[in-house]
Amino acid sequence: MNKKNELMNVDFNNLSGDELQVIQTKIINARFSQMEEMQKKMQESLSIAEQERKIDNQRINEEIEKTKGMAESSLRATSVRYGWVNQGDFGRFFEQSIGSKTLGKLLRVVGLAMKNKSLTTPYRQYIPKYATTSVQRNKSGYDYTKVEWNFELCMDFINEWLRENGYYESFYSSKNTKEMEKFINQLDTK
Repeated sequence: MNKKNELMNVDFNNLSGDELQVIQTKIINARFSQMEEMQKKMQESLSIAEQERKIDNQRINEEIEKTKGMAESSLRATSVRYGWVNQGDFGRFFEQSIGSKTLGKLLRVVGLAMKNKSLTTPYRQYIPKYATTSVQRNKSGYDYTKVEWNFELCMDFINEWLRENGYYESFYSSKNTKEMEKFINQLDTK
């Protein structure tokens, strides 16, 4: 307050033009320095905000990845199943349950089963890791081949194929069984 009073009491009428010019230059320089300092603080704030935004984006991306993982898990199976299952059970383990024929198409599309076969037959190279086959006899005395799939290993294989081919998000974004079956049928025709 004291400086302000002193400045108010200065009689500028008694000063020469050169003295007024010096005072004016000092005032402009002081104001310019204040503006530079404000700009510097604003740039520092912007830099900090940019760093915080990058950190926030990184956290958001991590959360998205976690959410995708949880979504995959929730859509992948209604109950975690380890071991060997037949095709019908395998298809029912998806949140959007699919039939055994549709699952057979999916297994053929991703390369676990032979194409152009009416029955879903695993490739020999995937037996016994992903699938097992055995000859069974039904009640009428006829022999048939029973195929069972390792649910966890097959799902890992399917997910890997979906990621590599850019279908992962589309596959797991199916809202209902019909959408998932339609998507698998489209993959089967490609």
